[in-house]
Amino acid sequence: PKGELRKRAETKALEVALARREVDRAKEPQPAEFQKYALMTQKIAEQLKIVSLVAGLVDKRLETGFNMYQKLRTRALEFSHNVMNSWRKGDSLVLMDKKTEAERKEFSQVSGRNLEAVFEGQGVEETQADIDALQEFLRQNYAYLAQVFRFYAAGSIGENSQVSTMDFDEFWMLTKDIGITTKAPKLTPTKLYTCFMEVLDNAVKDKKTEGKKKKKKKDDDDKVLSPGMFVELLIKVAHLRYKKSAPNVVQCLALLVQQDMETSAARVDSDPLRKLLHEPLVEKVFRKHRHALERVFAFYAGQDKSDKVDKVNMNINDVEFLQMLKELTIVPRVMREEDVVQLFSNIQKEEFSDARGASQMDYGEFIEAIAAITSYCIPNPYLGFDQRLDTFITDILLVKGKQAKASSDNVQKIVKANDQAESPTILKNVFEETQDSQKEPLTDSQLEKLKLIVDTEENLKAAELEAQKLLAKAGL
Repeated sequence: PKGELRKRAETKALEVALARREVDRAKEPQPAEFQKYALMTQKIAEQLKIVSLVAGLVDKRLETGFNMYQKLRTRALEFSHNVMNSWRKGDSLVLMDKKTEAERKEFSQVSGRNLEAVFEGQGVEETQADIDALQEFLRQNYAYLAQVFRFYAAGSIGENSQVSTMDFDEFWMLTKDIGITTKAPKLTPTKLYTCFMEVLDNAVKDKKTEGKKKKKKKDDDDKVLSPGMFVELLIKVAHLRYKKSAPNVVQCLALLVQQDMETSAARVDSDPLRKLLHEPLVEKVFRKHRHALERVFAFYAGQDKSDKVDKVNMNINDVEFLQMLKELTIVPRVMREEDVVQLFSNIQKEEFSDARGASQMDYGEFIEAIAAITSYCIPNPYLGFDQRLDTFITDILLVKGKQAKASSDNVQKIVKANDQAESPTILKNVFEETQDSQKEPLTDSQLEKLKLIVDTEENLKAAELEAQKLLAKAGL
């Protein structure tokens, strides 16, 4: 407890002061007696450092824990209010995490100002009713639209590569797949490009309205759609395609999604692969090769010298990922560069960007990428996936791929982060090493280990118990 640790620290400080006073009072101390006092003072000082360190970290943890409690309390109250409101209205409550909720909001927002041409000739009430109906339809279908967007928004490897936006070439691929330009009622490529540019112009106007500076676009590479702009473009295209056969814009969009996209458009579905990663045999393979995979990841994460952010965050960008696959001779023998771009896009769980604006891959996503590449390289359906994964890592990745030295800073950062995230059992070994070394003064390395121990939430009680053992062992 916080108060007990402070009291213990004050007691040890008093013992240090008393020991020093006794040494000063000794007029002609014998050499052995003097060494006894000096050794006792030194031991007390070292143990005082430990207790003070524990007390300081406990203070920090208490403050962090209180802040987390307040945030959790606020979220719990908000959730309770939402439950009561849904119950009062008779609506069903859909549970989803914060990231999913943000994604749904992004794919279901509709701006009446940007769709004036769609609602032309309608009254205010009718327009608002259509907007509400559009938003409800988009909320119900946001997951499918997000999967389609992520598939076609893979981008391209290069300076302007981003997996969170879609340029016109990528949108053109979608329109070709669902037959907008070939199946009646047809839309011409010129009309599609005009709609694309109208959406971009609306986005620029919105930014100016919000007081943001307008950035000049040098070429078409900068003209890209966000998820919200993608939805706006789909509404415009749906209205142009089906306005003669559907009574309102909601029915137009429903026809485009259900009749055209769901039958022909490609989409991303990463859930089966991510479920496979949690199979016990697959996890066992990754644990077996963990340290080698960390060194491979560290090596390629540091290859793009122009990426300063990457050195800090320890992530692999698209250029480094392609370099790795080329050195493994997977590109172009097994995968095309377009396949690599698509794979890099599909595994993105969250958006990280480097100095170029390109997306980044963290270590967890790297593990998923290794599993996905295994399916490309060893597609034998009669061999267990854990066996194929082990073969790929052993015979291809670790043979042809390059690894950073185990002593490098990059590897140490990754190992430390992974240890803290998934393996609190290492603390037992750290404590044993610290106990064995208590016959000598504690080194900075040992103090760092103690700090790591106390910093781990699940081992605060163990830290206090072991600190008491250390005090007892030193005869204090």
